[in-house]
Amino acid sequence: MKLKFGLRLRVWVHYPNGKKKKIIDRRSRSYVSAFITNVRGSWSNTPQTIKDTGGTNRSYYGNNQLNAGLGDTTYGIVIGNGFSDVIPADYALANKYTSGVGSGQMTYSKQNWTPFNTGISNKRSFELYRYFGNSYSFPQVVRECGIYVKQAGASIYYCFVRDLLGAIEIPPNGGISINYTPEITI
Repeated sequence: MKLKFGLRLRVWVHYPNGKKKKIIDRRSRSYVSAFITNVRGSWSNTPQTIKDTGGTNRSYYGNNQLNAGLGDTTYGIVIGNGFSDVIPADYALANKYTSGVGSGQMTYSKQNWTPFNTGISNKRSFELYRYFGNSYSFPQVVRECGIYVKQAGASIYYCFVRDLLGAIEIPPNGGISINYTPEITI
C-alpha cells in the first residue's frame, strides 16, 4: 500500500460582469519548514523552534486554527504581491496585502472550508477557500498566496504554505478566489 499526501491549489479571477475564469489548477509546491517542523513536534510531543510570521523564533507545536473572520489578514488563506522565490525557510509572504479598499489592499472574506470527504474512495480531502475583492478603482496584481495558521490560545501566527502564482491582474470591482485542498490517498 502506498500513501500519498498532497495539497491542491486552484485560483479563479472574478470579473465585475459576474464571470469567473480558472487561472491555476495544480499541486501546491510550497510547504515551508514551519509546517513539517510542527508535524514533527506533534508526533514527538516535543516543542520545536518555529519562526512566526514576524520572524521571531517560538518554541511550539500542536493545535492550530484557520477560522479567520471577515477582514482578518493574520491567518487563514492570505494573498500578496511579492515575487521572491519560495524557499523552505520562508516564514511569511514576501508582501502580503492588508484588508481594505485602497492601493495595496484587498477585501478579505471569512475563511471557509468544506466538510471532510469520507466517501467510499481511497482518497480523503477537504477544501479551504477564501475570496478577496478589489474595491480599489484600478487593477491590482496578486503574485503570491499562502496559508497562515494561528496558534490556539495565543495571537501568534505561522506560515505553513507559500505559493507563487505569476502576475494575476484583478480588475476593479473584481476579485480572486483561492482554494487549497489537502488530500491523502491510500
